[in-house]
Formats: sequence, C-alpha cells, structure tokens
Amino acid sequence: VDWYNPFFNKSAGKTASVGSVAATCLNLPPSFRHRPEYVYLAAIIPGPKEPPGDRVNGYLEIVVEQFKQSYEHGTFFSKTFLHPNGVLERSILALLIADLPGARKCGGMSSYSSKKNFCSTCYLPLDDINNLDITSWGRRESDTFRMHALQWKATEGIGARKKLFKDNGVRWSAFLSLPYWDPLKAVIIDGMHNLFLGLCAFHCRIFLEIDVPTVTVLDRLR
Repeated sequence: VDWYNPFFNKSAGKTASVGSVAATCLNLPPSFRHRPEYVYLAAIIPGPKEPPGDRVNGYLEIVVEQFKQSYEHGTFFSKTFLHPNGVLERSILALLIADLPGARKCGGMSSYSSKKNFCSTCYLPLDDINNLDITSWGRRESDTFRMHALQWKATEGIGARKKLFKDNGVRWSAFLSLPYWDPLKAVIIDGMHNLFLGLCAFHCRIFLEIDVPTVTVLDRLR
C-alpha cells in the first residue's frame, strides 16, 4: 500500500495524494515477481487527500475479503497446465508492505509521532526514546493487540474510540479479519522509503547541497 502525488511528485506546485493497493505473488521467482504484468492492482484509494486511519479500512476490506474467502474455501480452476483435470487453489496475504505512515495507518497502529505509543512493537514512550535498556521497553504481544483492536471495534462513539486509541495505540484493521494474521510480524516497512527517499535524499540535499543553486556554491568556494 502506498500513496503518491499524481502531479509528478514535485516538492512545489499542486499537491494531492492518491493511494494504490497492489499485490505480488511470492510463488513467482524474484527476478520477475515485480514486473508490471505480474503485479495485481487490487484497489485505488482516490484523492485528493489521504483518508484518516479509521476510514482506510473501507478500501482494504474489499481486497482482504477476497483473500479470506480464498484461504477458507479455496478457488477451483477447471484446468491448468499442470492439472488438466482441475485444481483447488488457496491464497494468503503474507505481508503488508508500506512506508512508515502507511504501515501504521493500514495496520491499525498509532502514528510514529504518538507520545505514548510511537513504537509498534514495544511500550516505550516517545519521551524515553533514548533509553537503550531493551529489558525495560515491554514487548507488545499479538493477542493483546488483537484484543484491543476488537475492543475498539466494539466501542460506539467517536470520542470513546479516540480515547481507546490514545491509551492503547491500537484500532481495528481490515487485515485482522484474517485468522492467520499476525499484526506485529506481518507489517513490513519498505526499505526504499527509509534508505532511498530518507537517508540518501537527506545526505544528497543537505550535506552535498544538491538543491543549492550553482551561484551560491561558487560564492562559498571563493
């Protein structure tokens, strides 16, 4: 799941955000698993703004339900190359891959800027982020996560849900309807956003000053 600017991702000018939900088949060899002809574009989340965290489920549920039915009941293909008499196929969603904001939103977790629940795997508060004693962090458990998500889902009223989300850092996610889904292990942060768009971009733009006009750079060298 990822959002992008349809106006060529420029830093200045028109701003908008449109989301895409795509799936790749892990049974395919990695060499062509991500080729466009093998990528399943499952849904488009329309803009011009990203939906809030409690509204994104409306788009994800349509996709998740397809895989839930496939896992529980299977899909029968009348004929394939290896099975001329037909074969029953089952599919699962193995991973949710997104950037950090998208992973938190789609995974039913609070934002990385949350003071109380900035981490998705432990209970360390943001004010104590420099604490390097791992034993004091308090590891989150999948069963507790699912319990809090169900509690949020069963609660009526916007105010009551906001309070639960603030306290626990968990809301219901469409992926939790999958019986095999582990909300703490199945959510993967895309390295491209962290390395290429994050660290590398910061290094090039700030330290190498690629964004600085040529005249300014020449004045500094004189």
